[in-house]
Amino acid sequence: MSLALLPIALAFVSWQGPASAGGPGATERVVVATVQDIVLDGRVDEAGWRRSPGSALAMSPGSRFHAGTDGRSLYLAILMPAPGPADRLEFVLAPPPGDLRVRLTTEPSGRRSATVDRGANGRPSAERLWQNRSVAAVEPRFDRLWSGHWDLAVARDDTTWSVELRVPFASLDLTALSGDWDVTIRRRTGTPARWVRQTVVIGGIRPEPDGPIAVTPQGVGTIRQQRSGIIATTRFQDFGVQARLSPARALTADLAINPDFTAAEPDEQRVNLTRFRLYAPERRQWFGPIDRTFRLGLEEEVELFATRRIGFDSLGREAPIVAAGRVAASFAGIDVGILQVLSDENRNQRGQSITAARVATRLGRLRLGGLAVRRAARTLASDRNLAFGGDGRLTLGHGWSVGGWAARTDSPRLRGGDGAFGAAVTRSGSRWHHEIAFAQIGEFFNPEVGFLTRRGVRIYEIESSGLVPIDAGGMTAIRPRLQVRKHDNLAGFNESTSLAAETGLEFGAGLRVTPSVTSRREGLEVPFLVAPGLTLPPGRYSWVETGLGVATDPSRKIAVAVRFDGGGLYHGTQLGGGLTATVRPVPRAGLSLLVDHSTVSLPTGRFERTLTGLRADLAPGAGLSWRSLIQYDNGSRVWSGHVFLGWLDRHGTGLALRFDDAHEADAPWRWVRPQTRIVSLSASKQVRPWSR
Repeated sequence: MSLALLPIALAFVSWQGPASAGGPGATERVVVATVQDIVLDGRVDEAGWRRSPGSALAMSPGSRFHAGTDGRSLYLAILMPAPGPADRLEFVLAPPPGDLRVRLTTEPSGRRSATVDRGANGRPSAERLWQNRSVAAVEPRFDRLWSGHWDLAVARDDTTWSVELRVPFASLDLTALSGDWDVTIRRRTGTPARWVRQTVVIGGIRPEPDGPIAVTPQGVGTIRQQRSGIIATTRFQDFGVQARLSPARALTADLAINPDFTAAEPDEQRVNLTRFRLYAPERRQWFGPIDRTFRLGLEEEVELFATRRIGFDSLGREAPIVAAGRVAASFAGIDVGILQVLSDENRNQRGQSITAARVATRLGRLRLGGLAVRRAARTLASDRNLAFGGDGRLTLGHGWSVGGWAARTDSPRLRGGDGAFGAAVTRSGSRWHHEIAFAQIGEFFNPEVGFLTRRGVRIYEIESSGLVPIDAGGMTAIRPRLQVRKHDNLAGFNESTSLAAETGLEFGAGLRVTPSVTSRREGLEVPFLVAPGLTLPPGRYSWVETGLGVATDPSRKIAVAVRFDGGGLYHGTQLGGGLTATVRPVPRAGLSLLVDHSTVSLPTGRFERTLTGLRADLAPGAGLSWRSLIQYDNGSRVWSGHVFLGWLDRHGTGLALRFDDAHEADAPWRWVRPQTRIVSLSASKQVRPWSR
């Protein structure tokens, strides 16, 4: 099964299919105008809009698009002919450098929603449904903080449908504002529904004069209570500062002393029935851009550098960051990024010094880059690690591209087999995306400030996904996806093989149904402890899993995403699924119930894994936001709670209160003993000594 589908996949890759109606329209460029006193009522009748030149939209006759700024916010407005009852309008905004996309949806009735995608180059994080089962894979993720800052108003009469959108610059990192913004406008119209879209590039965006230097003093007061035999309570205050120096648009430097991560979101727990680590994205805002731009390797499989490893030891215990700095510069077509972090010691490791440097350039259709990462104990020279590599991608035209990467590591006491490399051929079009990839990871490849699922393997991957518009039986689109993935160790032993296929069926009412089937083969050379008291013996195991996902329109007041999974697991069976049920009585408030459950029956025993969670979000406006997340895992028998209350006056200025609690528990309502309790209060104020 491993590579038997390769000829078929190659033939499939070479076929792109004919262009269809509703594809991407021509790109328009609009220069942002200066506007004042915009009243956000959806009517686009202020004097500022009349001075804005705007642009006609080819996607819909009689439509017009405007962009303006008052130095504090970006305003967008669109006027279209009167809509029908089933119409919908979407804005997809991609601020530079393209690692963030925000989707805002509105209907003629005024109903609206907001979702956000965070990922490299604007692509959503690749959460493979058949590899790490998660109900999030079938539910677009609602943003839980942005809706308090981004405002949208709708108005209509007998002839016109108009929308106004305000994006406060205070809600964004100012390094990501200057430059061109891409705005994709999509309109669903008619019965049966038909989508048309067009991309508009907004140029000339300049926030109000911010000066070449921004300094943000901050104070954090923390009470930490931890149980280790006895309850130990510590109280401490951290005073820190963050500074930004930007003497030119092509040069930015950031420095942080005792950086504050109070606003970082906790991870949503997931059931993991595999032998390998699950990838976790970076959630600390200061490291976010670094984590995405310093990537080299095979995404979520082997990455030379991952900021998630900074500030934690090998057991996941916190090692406070003392100081951090980063520099980003562009000159003569070369982009340079440098990161330096100093962390404090904890009970498990010495204080660390971590340095990362990234260089990239573009020569016509060829992009080349290099990355080096060094970790060293601050008090012991022999405790060190070095990882370095290079990558490149050549764009061939007609959607084709070919890329590759290679890396090595250098660690004391590890010699031989310390290299890794990979290559991929990709074809992307308006409807289809196909990729064939290969990677080999040496037995002693050791990126200690990176992410690695396994060593000593060769990885083969074929993946195809597409979008097929259709008007039949209320269905609007079909999204097929096929993936073949194979892992062999360097001796040729097959460790893992999977063939996964799923088809997303989209309906006009926002309903999405996703059936899937996955065939797996696992080879164990050593025993595997799949659950406490249950060990799988070495051998070869084959099974088939089936799944069905159903998700309703997440913009509705009540939205449900549910997934059912069943079939085999090793030499037994498993049955389970996931549920996310969300109630949003108003656009800026929501309550979600999260459930992920698996029942596994093996010849040697039976066990159940259940994750339950309750998430509440509130963003009443004026920069205020509240979020809370309560989770219970019956596998680790841990109950955890997280509450965050924040007020953001502008980026870098505000107050934040955070409360985290963890208990050993036999059930969500039956606590046994406390583990950790942390209360933090932080305040920050951004000042600018000079203005441009």
